[in-house]
Amino acid sequence: MVKKQFISVILARGGSKGIPMKNLTLVNGKPLIYWTIAASLASKYIFETFVSSDSDDIISYAKSQKVKTIKRPGKLAQDTTTSAESLVHAIDKILENYEPDYIVLLQPTSPLRTSNNIDESCFKILEEKTNCLISVCKVDNKYLKILFESENGFLTEFNNGNFTFKDRQSLPKTYLPNGSIYIVKLKNFIKTKRFLDDFTSKYLMTKKSSLDIDNFSDIIKANKEIKNFKM
Repeated sequence: MVKKQFISVILARGGSKGIPMKNLTLVNGKPLIYWTIAASLASKYIFETFVSSDSDDIISYAKSQKVKTIKRPGKLAQDTTTSAESLVHAIDKILENYEPDYIVLLQPTSPLRTSNNIDESCFKILEEKTNCLISVCKVDNKYLKILFESENGFLTEFNNGNFTFKDRQSLPKTYLPNGSIYIVKLKNFIKTKRFLDDFTSKYLMTKKSSLDIDNFSDIIKANKEIKNFKM
């Protein structure tokens, strides 16, 4: 059994409501998933790259890029399927031949994430000795004052109202997961099935590099940005 520190997993299902076969849609002349595969292969930390998919077309393309593949059952490629559920399936297959310390989850819908972003994230989780790392971008902390509508139609406060009437300067810094990079310590994830715990490292990315492909307008943005892109 091969023991290495970091193995990456790219979860790329075939179905997509916004863009049909989104992960194979061309971005600057290459399938969307190419940019994530290329970043993973260029990483100095990633020992092996796996693509998990229910789609034969995606599996075939991944093999052409010289990465490992995992055929995912259709029941784990539904709109309601969580990333954690799909990753558990992938890990079970990976553990047949490998024994990594960390799993790096890379979503194929983040084409502007670079190999340097991946390497800095891997370095940071090792340096900070945490169980999890999530890539994020900054968001305005005013949203901590948000109010929710209860089932009976009345307003209720977020976090028991601890932030609602505080001045902005007193509010904590806030970040939004951008979906680009998740790193989990394997032993911890097997126990918790979670990407977040009380000691989770953050990897800060710019709003531009945090672009997440959800619709055709995002494809247009990606085409524009990726022309001057350095992997």
